[in-house]
Amino acid sequence: MTAEEEKVTAAFARQWWDAKEKTFFSSSFMGLICLQHPFDAWITQEIIFKTRPEVIVECGSLGGGSSVMWTVLMEQYTSESLVISIDIEDRMDEARKLDIWRRGVTFLHGSSLDESIISKVAELTANRRTMVILDSLHTEEHVTAEIAAYAGFVTPDCYLIVQDGFVNGHPCEEDWGPGPLEAIEAFLAVDDRFEVDRACERMMFTFNPSGFLRRR
Repeated sequence: MTAEEEKVTAAFARQWWDAKEKTFFSSSFMGLICLQHPFDAWITQEIIFKTRPEVIVECGSLGGGSSVMWTVLMEQYTSESLVISIDIEDRMDEARKLDIWRRGVTFLHGSSLDESIISKVAELTANRRTMVILDSLHTEEHVTAEIAAYAGFVTPDCYLIVQDGFVNGHPCEEDWGPGPLEAIEAFLAVDDRFEVDRACERMMFTFNPSGFLRRR
């Protein structure tokens, strides 16, 4: 993009986020709250169909809408799909009413950094093609720790998606403080197993700048 195009795109992103109660926090999937930016959700479904993971590990569940979305997609190509969804809060009462949740999602209640949770993820992903989505606490410290804990579960040619690097002025929430993007940059500086897939940012405005990471 030209400098002028980047300026316009950033202005749109800030305007869209400033109206988040209407544009973002009102989003749902199959009746469940689903806080995924629509551009990024579209890219994610492309990644899922391209790489065909058997397991998706999702750190950060909210009401379970995104877990169900990923399960719907995975069931189109495998009968053995599993979404492992992790959250410190259990807000899954509505999700548990859905057959697809009961058959396709394993919910782990606790911190994504708890050793017992990580061990359970290791057990459930063993010898299975795995993708990871990090979407819990968006501070640099927490995301750095999550990347260290979960990057190794990602199968070669699959993706680690680190969400919400748009905060801390990238281009929104200027006063946020160091967040996911800073954690990604530090990780990539010392670990060459992953590369940023810039084609996944082609919608121009993404919540996940440098956050679509393909494992080599």
